[in-house]
Amino acid sequence: MKLNLLPTHVSKEGQTMVAVIVTSVVSLAAIIAGIFAVGFSSTALATAKERDSAAKPAYDKAMETSVKADEIMASSVIIDRNDKLAKAMIAHNTVYPALYKEVLSHCPSFFRVVSITAVPAGPASCTVTMQGVIQSYQQYADIMLAMLRIKGATNVTRAGFADGRPVVPPLNEQDQIGTAVLPGQAGLPSDPRDRLEEMVARASQAPTGFLGTTFGQPVDQKGAMPDWSLITVAVTISQNIQTPNPRATLTSQIGGTTAPAAGGGGFAAPGPVGKGGGR
Repeated sequence: MKLNLLPTHVSKEGQTMVAVIVTSVVSLAAIIAGIFAVGFSSTALATAKERDSAAKPAYDKAMETSVKADEIMASSVIIDRNDKLAKAMIAHNTVYPALYKEVLSHCPSFFRVVSITAVPAGPASCTVTMQGVIQSYQQYADIMLAMLRIKGATNVTRAGFADGRPVVPPLNEQDQIGTAVLPGQAGLPSDPRDRLEEMVARASQAPTGFLGTTFGQPVDQKGAMPDWSLITVAVTISQNIQTPNPRATLTSQIGGTTAPAAGGGGFAAPGPVGKGGGR
């Protein structure tokens, strides 16, 4: 058994000496590192200031150019707005002809178009209205399918067809057979003699000679021939045909407004027009 007979303060003095030496070394290393960090930071700061001084003339020149550009743009707002408005109005010249060309290319050959107009129905759609001549009810049905083939067509309506096909009127006391007659005419009697007399009477009341319809007259626009119908077809198409609004643009300039008119692009937002399609 080994006994430690040395006093306690002897071992503690040795530990204290080691701690002092280690602390001194660490402090010296920290001081050296601090001196190096201060020197490195000073060098980096000097380099940054030198780069800033070298770039300062170019920066000042760029800022001066930017300020001048802002001044030029502020003084040319009206010119820029008018230029964009003029370009938009020139570009709009082909909107209606292109729309008519697209619609008429889908019109079947049996539909003779007499007139065509287009009006905007909002910023995202328009309505094209056509008047034309057809002959039969089957064509009246087929025209719907033909118009729905137009790109962007969402709805098609029609009106004006006069069906001239013979119809069988309701049976009555005089007519027990159900002889077909033209629309609007009364039924013919079932008795052969009475029917002959009625047919002779109706024939005597029928117009004779030239009927005077517009189709047979020397006019520029021919109407519908007898037994044909002049119908109206309206097609709703998802296409914006609104025109730029020059009045709003010019009014904003007269009022001294320097900001572009509503709608962006340097000109007033398009607004509805009348039947501008009648061109």
